[in-house]
Amino acid sequence: MPAPLLFLGLDVGSTHTRVLTDDGSHRQLRVGSGAHLQRDGAPDTAERLLHQIEEAVQTHLVAPVRSLGGICLGVAGATGFEEQHLLRAELQQRFATSRLPALAAAPLAVEHDATVALEAAFAGESGVLMVVGLDAIAYGRTHDGDLLRVGGWGPLLGGEGGSYALGVAALRTLAASMDGGPPSLLSVLLAERHGLLTQADLTGYPTHSAAEVARLAPLVTEAAEKGDWVATSILKQQANALAKQIGWLAARAGDGIEKRIAFTGPLSAPGYYRECIAEALLRHLPRWRIARPQAEPVEGALRLARRLAPDDAQVVAEE
Repeated sequence: MPAPLLFLGLDVGSTHTRVLTDDGSHRQLRVGSGAHLQRDGAPDTAERLLHQIEEAVQTHLVAPVRSLGGICLGVAGATGFEEQHLLRAELQQRFATSRLPALAAAPLAVEHDATVALEAAFAGESGVLMVVGLDAIAYGRTHDGDLLRVGGWGPLLGGEGGSYALGVAALRTLAASMDGGPPSLLSVLLAERHGLLTQADLTGYPTHSAAEVARLAPLVTEAAEKGDWVATSILKQQANALAKQIGWLAARAGDGIEKRIAFTGPLSAPGYYRECIAEALLRHLPRWRIARPQAEPVEGALRLARRLAPDDAQVVAEE
């Protein structure tokens, strides 16, 4: 009887990476530094993830009889096939010269982080999963297993509802107030927390950096929770834009999809913005329901990793 295989699932976000390993008798979760494929590029992303994969595998390969059954990565910024293929090639190149020979022959898949999150949210069944982070993207799986997508176009072409869009709206609010527009608590917070007091401060802010602009998003939610109508308007507008996109996906799917939606990501944590998103979704899709993800995205990556194992391999059944 062949030895049980080792599987790795990685949920790679822009700020941190979660690595889940399972060798049939022992599961281990590790958390390391994040990566974003479009922000960091394929070579840097691959190098950053290589070390985390090697460390995770090292703890399991205590005997030469165990091999790798599959590795699946759900990576932020890996929105298209070309980006996924490029990162996969970079990783395979590094696996070939790794200090762990088992990596060289490991079946490997690279997906978008929303894809593995969708797999985890509904255990592979039909539904829609929206990820709200730097950008916002949603994937839906029909009853027939087809995947549908909206959003994920990046800050310049889309980005509605994400932290970058909230940051841009905050800066525009400050610019308007400097021109004589309505004062707001949001403008006060931008001055206090980021030193944006004058026109020179504002024009000198690094708006070319998506990460720097996205850092301002928490101030929008903070101001809204304290009753600032300007910040509240921003959140409601962005939430409505997200719901509108989901409405487009729902229209494309028709009755061929389970009418449920879950959302995850840094901006989906319980709070005022989450409430705004839920209200907007139910307004646009009154026949739908808000669902709770059944598992963390990294569990979805591990599920997909198991499917990479050869047909004649011994795979321990999922719990």
